[in-house]
Amino acid sequence: MTNGNKKYCSTCSSPYFERNNYYCGKLMTARDFQDEQCYFNEKRWLINRMIHGWGVVCGLDVRRKPKNPNDPNEGFDDKYVQITPGMAIDCCGREIFLNENWNVKLPPEKTNASQQIDPDEKKFIICLEYFDCKTEKVNIPTTSCESKEKYGYNRIRDSFNIFAKEEERIGSGEVKSRRICPLENKSEYLFNWDEITENDYEKNLLLEFLEKTYNVDWIRTANIKKTDKTIEISNEINALSLTLINGKVQIIINDGRTDELIVKQKNDMHCIFKTETVHHFLCKKLKEGCHECDELSCQVLAEVTVDPTADPPITIDNCSKRRLIYSNPLLHELIDCYHGDLPHIVGINWKENGAEISWDDFADDDGIYKNGVQVEFDLKMNGDTINENTFLFLVKMKEPDTGNYVFEHIPGEVEYNESTLTATKIIDSKWLVDVFFGFSRIQEKGAEFMVVLKGDFIISSEENNKPVKALDGNCIGGKLPSGKGTEGGDFESWFSIPKPGIIPEPPETAT
Repeated sequence: MTNGNKKYCSTCSSPYFERNNYYCGKLMTARDFQDEQCYFNEKRWLINRMIHGWGVVCGLDVRRKPKNPNDPNEGFDDKYVQITPGMAIDCCGREIFLNENWNVKLPPEKTNASQQIDPDEKKFIICLEYFDCKTEKVNIPTTSCESKEKYGYNRIRDSFNIFAKEEERIGSGEVKSRRICPLENKSEYLFNWDEITENDYEKNLLLEFLEKTYNVDWIRTANIKKTDKTIEISNEINALSLTLINGKVQIIINDGRTDELIVKQKNDMHCIFKTETVHHFLCKKLKEGCHECDELSCQVLAEVTVDPTADPPITIDNCSKRRLIYSNPLLHELIDCYHGDLPHIVGINWKENGAEISWDDFADDDGIYKNGVQVEFDLKMNGDTINENTFLFLVKMKEPDTGNYVFEHIPGEVEYNESTLTATKIIDSKWLVDVFFGFSRIQEKGAEFMVVLKGDFIISSEENNKPVKALDGNCIGGKLPSGKGTEGGDFESWFSIPKPGIIPEPPETAT
């Protein structure tokens, strides 16, 4: 790499990586050994900044400096802030280690006598930078023609600089607050195809979308020709076409790029929408190019506000401007924060989804006929949220008038047992008498039952300061445990019984 490349850490402008080729009798000079180190260092730094990113990996907390570390009662020395041990990766991918507390003086020292320290509130940025520290000074033997002694250094230590500077002087390394949260298959209205030439507003929507999305800055002054099926935008050099075909709009740019939009019919008009998946969003972001660092880029550790009239005179914001590296453990914690500790259904008392239960098992003393349907959770639940509105037991019945099949609600009481983490829907005894001892389709052909738990409304119990979470209820493929990694979703499961054999006596509570 050239010195200019190293200075700005530009990946895309690096011409090549070059390493030593060894052979018998090769004379190794200082240049060869330096290139050997450079090759592996720069490859590692490249991976760091392009795959891991840059920012704070761990630690590096900024705090007020105690006057006496051994006695916190002595207060703080507000001329300094203190940085705790930690690790960061800078914009060039170089690792920075701090293995002990480090004190930084506030405010920055002035070099000009006319620049007096402002007694009013002032904000400073605590910056961390990589620094090659040359150590072990040694004497270099002179040649016969040289009279002056020469010195060099035996080691280069990976070191750092930490300093405070005024906030307005921060370089492009400053992290900017932004929120990008693309949703899978999120549709966005773009323009009305039929009103492009008649309506200046719709025309501007089209041009704004094309200019912003495809970076075609020439489009505002180009000619526009429209037919029922095509829109052509061009000048002497560039061209872009939109073609309406098979419910979609195909975009072709003469530089080779293509894209596709979707069409929705509304009031006999062709409304054009952009549907962007997360994959396409990320693909577009990666095509924007490799990031570069400028000379002012530094790893911001904190923003410090100094106000001599306030109490305390120093306030420290460690997070707003700090760039972070999302390591695998941190990503695990982040995912666990949103999707971990979700309650699931892990057991049922009708064997499995879609099971056919014999009449003997159904009517047994331990069966569903007398004891109801039961589900088991893996976490302690809020029993108040498991009730007849959220725990449903239904049976498939045939309407005598229409002949249609419907699922009718089976009445009964819902009980939650905190010790066994189970919820049970006990069938109402009057319903058993009416259906099993009266005339019903169940006696003719058996029955199909469905169990539904409304996961959006069933929540876990609050304990150990953990936030409550909704039941992750979706029974994907009928398999247990339930869930797809997000809160909410209805748990649905089926089972059937054959035509009854000997019907047992109804429960004593039957009326």
